[in-house]
Amino acid sequence: MYVKWMDNGRGRIWLSTLGLKAFVESYLPEGVSCRDIEFLGEKNQIFLSLVLSDTTLYLDKLSTSEELTERLEALGLDAVVSWKHVSDVEGENGPGLTERPYFWGIIGAVMAALLKLGLKGTLECLLAGAVFYGFVFFFRSDKGQHWTSRIARFFKEMMD
Repeated sequence: MYVKWMDNGRGRIWLSTLGLKAFVESYLPEGVSCRDIEFLGEKNQIFLSLVLSDTTLYLDKLSTSEELTERLEALGLDAVVSWKHVSDVEGENGPGLTERPYFWGIIGAVMAALLKLGLKGTLECLLAGAVFYGFVFFFRSDKGQHWTSRIARFFKEMMD
């Protein structure tokens, strides 16, 4: 995904979160991985969420944080590094499927659709939902965003 970094006289500068993640991971020691990158453009600030194994020492965390901060400052970005252990991340999965309210909402909606629309109507609605889900999934991907920008550019050129 690309995020807007800044505007200048020649246009906008966009950053690739995948590129930034690869850049960060190239400086990480063994046993450490970059879980997530968040970018706050108006402050030129980048939040790094790093995951480390239980064998990584505290001094390694400190030196790695300082090195990443220096490397990103050289690019003009202010970095904030947060650390989590692998055991903490594994526990973040949350409740199971049957314990989530949206699961039971979907089950209730399908049962109501079966009663109101019958089997054929329900299957048509589920197919339409799956198609829309597929479109949204595609257009949120990098390739889909590329197509979206091409379509927007096409319409913009038509309007000018």
